[in-house]
Amino acid sequence: MLGSFSFQFVQSIKTHLMQNPEWGSATPKILIAFSGGPDSVVLLDALYNLRDACRLELGVCHINHGLRGRESEEDEAFVIDWAHRYQLPLTVRRLESKEIQKIHQGNLEETARDLRYQKLVQTAVELDYSCIATGHTRSDQAETVLQRILRSTGVTGLSGILPIRVDLSVPIIRPLLDFNREEILRYIEENHLSYRQDSMNEDSHYTRVYIRKNLLPLLKEQFNPQIDEALSQLANIAQEDELFWQSYVEKLIDQVGPASENAPADRRKFLQLSLAEKTRLLRAYCKRLRTDPSRIKITNAINLLESDRPQAEIHLDAQNYLYRRYDDFYFAPPLGSHEITMEFPIQAPGATNIFELGIQVETTVTPVHVHSINPKSGLSAQFDADKVRDPIVIRTRRDGDVIRPLGMDGVKKIKKIFQEKRVPIDERCRVPLLCFDNDIAWVTRLCQSETYRIDDNTRNVLHVTIHFLESD
Repeated sequence: MLGSFSFQFVQSIKTHLMQNPEWGSATPKILIAFSGGPDSVVLLDALYNLRDACRLELGVCHINHGLRGRESEEDEAFVIDWAHRYQLPLTVRRLESKEIQKIHQGNLEETARDLRYQKLVQTAVELDYSCIATGHTRSDQAETVLQRILRSTGVTGLSGILPIRVDLSVPIIRPLLDFNREEILRYIEENHLSYRQDSMNEDSHYTRVYIRKNLLPLLKEQFNPQIDEALSQLANIAQEDELFWQSYVEKLIDQVGPASENAPADRRKFLQLSLAEKTRLLRAYCKRLRTDPSRIKITNAINLLESDRPQAEIHLDAQNYLYRRYDDFYFAPPLGSHEITMEFPIQAPGATNIFELGIQVETTVTPVHVHSINPKSGLSAQFDADKVRDPIVIRTRRDGDVIRPLGMDGVKKIKKIFQEKRVPIDERCRVPLLCFDNDIAWVTRLCQSETYRIDDNTRNVLHVTIHFLESD
């Protein structure tokens, strides 16, 4: 028999379930993500108490990350006991050694979370569950929003944890998102429930834990006693804005075009949009491709589409490029041989920004007896200015490219230089090549041409320095 608080607690969840039919089918089959911690314990117990009233079919899934040795094994035993006590079907997923290694090599919190969702979705698909329920609370929401603010998030990031996540193969629902941690513990106390404590949740070396144990209490004490509610409300406002933008951007896509290789988008229509619309539209295209480029790459993409260059492309990730072809643009995988055709004229003397490659090229010409001060940062090279022929350009590699390396009479393939220097394949198409009248003079970082070397007859020197633009 539920106490008064627990009854109201469960009824509140019931109201949300009944008001949101998209959370499940007529007879929702819900897979509960169950760690054994307080949030998941309350989630399981509350949904169990609603199984008849809401006609719920429940199952439990536990992900054993294997990160805490004996403690992880005890968590699993606790979960098995709970599933047996509630007579619910249980699936336990253990991470493989290579997955555990991946966690230790990357951001532990984020990598573990991604793998956890992957395992949950895999289980739900295999066992035909209509949705997955997780125990995220309003306190989790506050931590998420604050962490994203500290990382300079955009408006989309302020949305925090969504009540329903629909971008995976199976919807994720968060029935506890309106309750804070104190209410979770009160429910536990009133119903005499046991739970497990994760020792990693006490380690303030992890950003999330530090925010929970140090930053939020400070803000609550000195600035706003209702900081959790305030941050949660901020997330709700941002979510409403996102709903508007999602609908609005779909209309923009209809106007501008799908931006696929077979159905390119209209650059002229794109240029008529505001900066906010351009940014949102490009992010919507990228979301369809399941890629999430940095802010600087979105800015570079806009610069590319606004530039006077009729043909060029920009790298988004290993699988996706944005291609500009005159007044059309589209997203597609790398070209077959991926000999990129980007080419940029260089002002000499002067400075030229090449946002597509993230560099600035600075050139000066001095008499040979005038010594140039080496730059504090960047890459630099010097050439006999009187041997240089226009046009001076920076471009990316092409099939069959060769250079005459310093000290050699013959030529050498650029591909061979990349292989000898062990340049990763996916980085080779990003290496800037300095050319004088279509002749490669400098493979940056790697090789200069004998043709333009400074010798006893040199009178003027062309100094070329490449600076790397700051990235987001």
